[in-house]
Amino acid sequence: MTWWKDTVIYEIYPESFYDANGDGVGDLAGIREKLPELVELGVETLWLCPIFSSPMKDGGYDVGDYCGIREELGTLEEFDALVAALKRNQMRLILDIPINHTSDQHNWFQHSKASSDNLYRDFYIWRAGKGESPPNNWISSKVGGSCWAQTEETEDYYLHLYSDWQPDLNWENPAVREAMAKVLQFWIDRGVDGFRLDVINKIGKEPGLPDANIDPETGLPEYPEPYFQNHPLSHGYIQELRSRLKGDEIFLIGQTQGVSEAEAYAYAAPIRNELDSFLQFEATDFQKSKGESQEAFVEGWKAKLFRWQMIDERVDAMIFFGSHDLSRTVSHFGEDERYRRESSKALALLLLSLRGIPVIYMGEEIGMTNARYRDFSKYQDIRTRLAYQRRVIEGGEPEEKVLREIWETSRDNARYPIHWNAGPNAGFSRIKPRLSPASNYRQVNFEIEGEDPNSVFSFYKKMIRIRRLEDALRRGGFRAAESVPGVICFEREWQGRRLVTQVNLTDAEKVCEWIEGSACRIATHALQGEASVLSAFEGRILMI
Repeated sequence: MTWWKDTVIYEIYPESFYDANGDGVGDLAGIREKLPELVELGVETLWLCPIFSSPMKDGGYDVGDYCGIREELGTLEEFDALVAALKRNQMRLILDIPINHTSDQHNWFQHSKASSDNLYRDFYIWRAGKGESPPNNWISSKVGGSCWAQTEETEDYYLHLYSDWQPDLNWENPAVREAMAKVLQFWIDRGVDGFRLDVINKIGKEPGLPDANIDPETGLPEYPEPYFQNHPLSHGYIQELRSRLKGDEIFLIGQTQGVSEAEAYAYAAPIRNELDSFLQFEATDFQKSKGESQEAFVEGWKAKLFRWQMIDERVDAMIFFGSHDLSRTVSHFGEDERYRRESSKALALLLLSLRGIPVIYMGEEIGMTNARYRDFSKYQDIRTRLAYQRRVIEGGEPEEKVLREIWETSRDNARYPIHWNAGPNAGFSRIKPRLSPASNYRQVNFEIEGEDPNSVFSFYKKMIRIRRLEDALRRGGFRAAESVPGVICFEREWQGRRLVTQVNLTDAEKVCEWIEGSACRIATHALQGEASVLSAFEGRILMI
């Protein structure tokens, strides 16, 4: 049994975790200083969002130097100290690394654009324009506009699936594949146990880079994802990368947005020798429609969750509800005011009883909510700023209307500082950080949660311990069970041990069968004997 099949992962956005040196930015030393809290929580593996040298135009996903630590986060020596502290606590480390593209400030790109005959030219994808137009009609589905940018040095265009300061690497070039293997090996040799490979399913591009089809209704090009997302070439590149890595059970996770079940199997089945697990976003991207009841929303979300629970048993998916790119879990799927604690616990029980490798995003364990800043000037996320520019400045939409939508969708909801206590700056730093804490930091913080035996933090600890003890939760099969609207119910079984999860994700009482002969393994609420009714946002696991 490989180690990651039994682990619980904790994702950290380093800039927002804890500031140890008092400059307003979280750092590696801050993570090391706060390890006791994570040890107490019970998580066994840390996943760090990008820590590499970067201009930070996209939260570190624009890498300037793969083998250097971003100065504000620390040094390689401080990284080594963090790894040593993790090993002392029998914990493992995963690094998040974008290898589809770099920053335009990376030394490779600076050389590449300088001339058409230098050694690094083919590290990126260059094409001549068609007259005054780009090489093809590809439009970015993420940031809008052409996927091509022209440089003055040679007047050629380079491909960028994301912003123009994130040029795509040319994975057709064997030198690129060798260079990226050396980068990963550099970190493996420093004690890293695995990698989350950002947008790894986009590294293979259709040869010739043909034009996208034209939408007959609009006359505009369709999005070009069919020419690079989950392209067959990516599989060979990943297999070659894996074969080059030397280390004991290196865990490779792929961010594979848009995969089907068959494509997920092609990436992550053991016989493929590619990825060990994958991240897909069908369930996390599911949104509540305007005017939709909570019951209907839960039923729709449940269908998405269950679809990925019932994939091939040989494939291990990552299970997560929040991340650095998403809204806060309790704000998205629960009720973050009247039932903040109850729904946070119910979601914890659900997450940690599903099939797959669970990921807790920092702050979920204390029930942190969306920030909901009162004006746009407080937001830093590039996507939020672009939305403001397009919709308010250029489009003329009412600022208040757009702001209320941003409250629930901005990536800054996941990136504002962790609330450590009710003191200045929520105990995150001695000075004001770039992103403000949420206004509820005096009521929602680690200090309060750690002292209360009925807190969200206390429940997470209990639930993590139960998952560690129960083989049925870590390795068992999955079977959906019937339930009333608004209740998620399923069974996990391993070697005759049967556990049934029942979670009410509404603010109304729901009738849910208490199975005859069963006993309660854990519940979010105090039980009053055998109960056929689940209270608002109540969850439990029954043993049969």
